[in-house]
Amino acid sequence: MKLETFFEKFDLFADVPDAVPKMRELILRLAMQGGLSESQKTDISVSDLLRDVEKEKAALGIKRSRSAENKNSQTTFFTIPSRWVWAKFGDLALHNAGKTLDKGRNRGELRDYITTSNLYWGFFNLDDVRQMPIRDEELERCTATKGDLLIVEGGEAGRAAVWCYDYDIAFQNHIHRARFFAGIDPYFIQRYFETLNATGEIGHFRKGVGISNMSGKALASIPVPLPPLAEQKRIVAKVDELMALCDGLEAQLAASRATGEKLLAALVAELTAAKASRSA
Repeated sequence: MKLETFFEKFDLFADVPDAVPKMRELILRLAMQGGLSESQKTDISVSDLLRDVEKEKAALGIKRSRSAENKNSQTTFFTIPSRWVWAKFGDLALHNAGKTLDKGRNRGELRDYITTSNLYWGFFNLDDVRQMPIRDEELERCTATKGDLLIVEGGEAGRAAVWCYDYDIAFQNHIHRARFFAGIDPYFIQRYFETLNATGEIGHFRKGVGISNMSGKALASIPVPLPPLAEQKRIVAKVDELMALCDGLEAQLAASRATGEKLLAALVAELTAAKASRSA
């Protein structure tokens, strides 16, 4: 059954417990296994993309990693199309944690910064943005700019969102910033992290019980399924489209449940009134 047909028949089993979350997980699984996309003749191969990644790294003085040289040694979670490759996260991006808040030692100009409490899956809540002193020479390391992927280090480790605003923001040390080489789509990687979280596979890279932690080393070791660049963008667009349908289904289900609860409450009120009338 095609995914679109599945959505058309969704009302037949929408009352199954956690139906919409399960649908979201299915969409993410399919997307990351190539089930929502096809190759196009105009696509630049992923091999060329990886060569561009290595060129950028070489220009920055970053040596070629062993994992990039030996793809057969990499851990994988599922089968991907032959036109894709598995790559380590650390081979695809520059990443580091942010600024440590230390009121006794921090110096510099007061600047806005975000914490893990501002970072959610796929978006930011900026209602409560704090400030801390940050020196000019520290800004490059602890500032996010548009297109950077920010990833929670502690708490729900791996929670991720792309900074999509036209202004920069500083970030604390419990957040990793990833800046990808060669135009790799940060939204595709964000959706991959959502997939790992939905399937539980992200647990392989978390440490701790209750409040988990993901070190920079653990983050770098995460295997990433990498399609050609143009296909990454098509996948992101398709996932966004299908997730919007899920949002609509969820709203419809919530509305129908609310209507059902109102009808039940009215029925109970009528029955109660009828019983009281008979007793009088």
